[in-house]
Amino acid sequence: MSSRARVFLSGWRLGAVLIAVVGLVAVLGIRAQAELLQDLGATFQQVAQSLAGAFPKVEAQVVAVDGAEARIEGPTVALLRPGLELTAYRRGEVFRHPVTGQVLGHAERELGTLVVTAVDGEQATARVVVGSGGEAPKAGDLARITAGRLGVAVLPPTGVTSPYESADQTALLLVSRFSALLDKTGRFVTVEPRRVLDVAGLSGDAATLAPLEAARQLGAPAVVTSRLVGQGRDRTLEVAWVSGKTGETLWSTSASLTRATLTPRFAWESTPELERTYGLDGPVRGLALADLDGDRRLKLVVGDDKAASVYQWQESQGPSPAPLVSFRPGGLVLSIDAADVNGTGRAQIVVVDYRSETGAARGTVLELVGQELRPIYETPGFLRIVRVGGEPWLLEQPIGRREPFEGSIHRLVWTNGRYQTGPAIRLPADVNIYGLALMRLTGAPEPEVVALTGNDRLGAWTAAGKRLWASGDRFGGAAITFAFNQTGRRDNVIQEGEANFVGRIRGRVIPVTGEGGSPELLVFENLLPYGQVTAYAPGASGVLFTQGRIHRLRWKDGGFIRVWQSSITSGYITDFAYGSLDGSSDVVVGVIPRGLNLETFNPFARSRARLVLFELP
Repeated sequence: MSSRARVFLSGWRLGAVLIAVVGLVAVLGIRAQAELLQDLGATFQQVAQSLAGAFPKVEAQVVAVDGAEARIEGPTVALLRPGLELTAYRRGEVFRHPVTGQVLGHAERELGTLVVTAVDGEQATARVVVGSGGEAPKAGDLARITAGRLGVAVLPPTGVTSPYESADQTALLLVSRFSALLDKTGRFVTVEPRRVLDVAGLSGDAATLAPLEAARQLGAPAVVTSRLVGQGRDRTLEVAWVSGKTGETLWSTSASLTRATLTPRFAWESTPELERTYGLDGPVRGLALADLDGDRRLKLVVGDDKAASVYQWQESQGPSPAPLVSFRPGGLVLSIDAADVNGTGRAQIVVVDYRSETGAARGTVLELVGQELRPIYETPGFLRIVRVGGEPWLLEQPIGRREPFEGSIHRLVWTNGRYQTGPAIRLPADVNIYGLALMRLTGAPEPEVVALTGNDRLGAWTAAGKRLWASGDRFGGAAITFAFNQTGRRDNVIQEGEANFVGRIRGRVIPVTGEGGSPELLVFENLLPYGQVTAYAPGASGVLFTQGRIHRLRWKDGGFIRVWQSSITSGYITDFAYGSLDGSSDVVVGVIPRGLNLETFNPFARSRARLVLFELP
């Protein structure tokens, strides 16, 4: 080999090594930043609890006013500290019930603000601040720190550098997380994070808007600011509560960055999300999140092969070890849905099962009554709940004779204690009740159809059937199948009653509202080791898939574009649900593990599943 060739090859090897090292450093840098975001979330949680205890519920009476100084008294005044603000108000006339004459309360007029300067037992002195159009209090007036929720806007943290393509998504993730944790304390109500970012701008080396001005533009009584300072393990988070009335800092802290206990796993190529994984005894064939008993807390409904079970979601622990209640339909569970389709203030559960020996599919609507799931409706076919805007629709499709999904789809409307069948919903060819969403994309009176087709493509059509868009990428990948028994065949090759057709439950498509009210959706994609296929054996489809992920798509300029995708799951996705479990936007994904491990090694054991929780930015 010539010396020139040797020099060239050695230079090539050096270049390859340099590229590899640079790439490794970049990935490690991204991972470090992702861990930092996780640590910030854990620190936010501690700060939120401290903030909740920093604002006591106080009622006091103004006993004297001397110029710009006031003196207040009351049993709860001892809870105050210098710097806190009370709202002074004056009681007006009594108002009574128009029929009974019973006293319902007093009219109130808000006056100025009292800034506490000193506290002595059940007495305190305060500085009087009168805003524009306000009025100074006088002896006999009242003052308080409300017992209700305190309004506040969380501004984007400064000093946080994002390694991701979209810095606004990182800012939104942090503001949403801190806001959700404050809301969860029960002491605060926060301004919607997207509105905060629209007004206050993004995080960076310096805030784009002063706290007092941000509070005024947002109409918030206060704002919370935060700044990350220091380097490495010595980083601290400086947090301050700034009054929206005076601009003064009422509370501040410097918290050492808390190390997150969760394993950081992010979708590096996109935006970060917090991910948690929980084991579940048995397989998962369907998932739903809904308020089943009117307590405003979401319950998790899990369908395995034999039953639908309701689990309580426990903070930081996931689903409770044992289900609260279960329902066994008698056949193989195909799908699970839950939403308040009856308008009763509590959700109904929809279970679809299939009995291969008779070739019968059955849809059942259930309600939780005490500790029992009671059927209120049954139909010999398929049921699915889809959301149209903010309204859940219950759809019905009868089972076919030669193919599982041949019949037309109708909406069922709850009227006078029973379901009434509405007009048929026109669908394109190769679209059925599964993998279907109805979305308002173009402003037309009727919602457009968005659905997965038989070749695992996503498409959009007008209500009249005109195609608007089709995906180039594959989505879905049905892991839930059943052996369909055909009836009325034209030939005698396969005897009636023999399993000869594979029914596929196409992946769920969930509409969500994106930035600025733009239409968005969530859809999953199952992955195969050697590319996607479109033909599946009844019991082999789960074996073929090895991984999966969730995509978030936004409708823009006549088509859907990807704005987020999750990290890849270790196992295939059977179903997923979307809701708010702890004040944030969460996606719960049912995953069947793949690969050789303790969960999959024993071929005779009942398969186990994992629930993966992604927190969306």
